[in-house]
Amino acid sequence: MANNFPQDPDANPTREPAADNPKNGSGWNIVWGIWLMSSPFILGYAAIRPALFDDLIVGAIVFVFGIVGASLADETWSRWINIIAGIWLFFSSFILGFTGTAAAVWNNVILGVLVIIFSGWSLSSINRLHHAHA
Repeated sequence: MANNFPQDPDANPTREPAADNPKNGSGWNIVWGIWLMSSPFILGYAAIRPALFDDLIVGAIVFVFGIVGASLADETWSRWINIIAGIWLFFSSFILGFTGTAAAVWNNVILGVLVIIFSGWSLSSINRLHHAHA
């Protein structure tokens, strides 16, 4: 049985390899945003107001700009907003003072890193695609 799918990414120039699709990183940020908004309830720290509101607000930002990035593959501003949100998330437990709750701290540190990584991946994919088509 013959394989009808091209093995070489250059064989079909209109289709990007999955690793170079900027929508992938933004798609993961949609997932991280949903997790952030639900994690205070799942991990049991919803009673800690600064942690709750931090995760709800930053989660909504990451979610919305993840959708924007997944919808508009060629723009970069939504990825930069999510990078800033990820940096904030990484440090927010210490700035807002809820370091006594390990679940909230680790959740925010880990999710901050993930949001930064996946937003950066999406940005670098855009750059690679622009250089490939230049």
